Amino acid sequence: MDPIERWRFAKKAYDGLGGEDLVQFPREIDDKFDNRKKIAYYVNYIAPKTKQFISYIFQKKTMRDIKSPQLQLMLKDADNKGNDIDTFMKTFAVNAKLRGTNIVLVDMPEHLGDTLADQLKERGVPYLVEIPPESIVQYKLDKFGKFEFVIFEEIVDNTEPFGDLQQETIYRYYDKTSWAIYNEDKKLVSQGDHNLGVCPVLYISESNEFPYVGEFVQIADISKRILNLRSELDEILRSQTFSVLTYEIPENYKPDKDETPIKLSTDNLLLYKGSKPEFISPSEAPARVYQDEIKRLEEVIDTIGYTDVLDGTNESGIAKRYKFQMLNASLVNFSQRLENVERSIFEVASLWLGIKAEFTVNYPAEFNIKDMKEEIEIASSMFELGMPQSYKTVKLKELVSADMESLDEENLNEIYKELETLPHDRTEQE
Repeated sequence: MDPIERWRFAKKAYDGLGGEDLVQFPREIDDKFDNRKKIAYYVNYIAPKTKQFISYIFQKKTMRDIKSPQLQLMLKDADNKGNDIDTFMKTFAVNAKLRGTNIVLVDMPEHLGDTLADQLKERGVPYLVEIPPESIVQYKLDKFGKFEFVIFEEIVDNTEPFGDLQQETIYRYYDKTSWAIYNEDKKLVSQGDHNLGVCPVLYISESNEFPYVGEFVQIADISKRILNLRSELDEILRSQTFSVLTYEIPENYKPDKDETPIKLSTDNLLLYKGSKPEFISPSEAPARVYQDEIKRLEEVIDTIGYTDVLDGTNESGIAKRYKFQMLNASLVNFSQRLENVERSIFEVASLWLGIKAEFTVNYPAEFNIKDMKEEIEIASSMFELGMPQSYKTVKLKELVSADMESLDEENLNEIYKELETLPHDRTEQE
């Protein structure tokens, strides 16, 4: 499956799978399959895990120092829809982690003010457009790994008031000096020059390569498998869970021509002679196999999503620390990718404005997510061994930093100062 199909399916899993994603059994009749599709239910794993991963990055404040008033306006309204830069980048980051890749166009309004005051008043500054990577039709990278040109598909709504829905597919083209728009027949509609010297379409990639399919796309694949397993388990529960009535008959028994089958319900009785009817219960083994497999796949999803270290399992401390290190390393990598793409955004915006803007953008470069309960237990054990005060102070600072990652630096330093004045031991406290 090519990257575009993988990205598209990941987005579908994020929005929610359904009965159309079930796989029909061999020799399963259509009516039975249709009934399974109607009652299938989907548990969304990928959306909460993607959001949780990105939340760690945005719990810490992104540090920006931007002097240009035009670029400052972009901080307050990044997409010309009223969303500030943090809101836009957080959504952009979620979609990037979901797929492993995401794309943004740094575009410019057609009409600009004649003066700086007019530009600020009329918002005549660049704005950001998020482009789903699966909408890419064709592209070429230069030797530095940036877009030489890119063509992507867009759906335009041309619906008139009180009219029927009118949607049209168009294609947008950008390269390092020009832009163009083509209709659904791929005939040129309009074109122009921007002369930026760079393509205003940028991408973020977990691997810094394009195209790239990220690690969380695996969760989409497993989610589809679990959807099918749950539907198959429902079929087993409906057909095999309930006991079956049996009635012993003689070996030489021959039914009469006009004998009708026995039908039981809650409002009739079964009359019998001789042997007493009995119930037999089907084995629970098939259902148990499905339940165990669903649980196993859920554990795989937790591992991929870096949430298996947060479920309180009885793993060894070394194993847990290793998994936390993997999570922290992945967060650092992704945070750095976000910083790079945002810096490129402001560089392209400066080219659009024809200014030499000075700015800095710094995303969190360090993460210290830990199992706080275990870390506190370790610290307590070390303190009881009579560790020096300097060790205690440093360890407490480390615990506070991990526990209060979103706290601003000023308040954090105030806590650090108080920790440095704590009594050296319990006798001093008394």
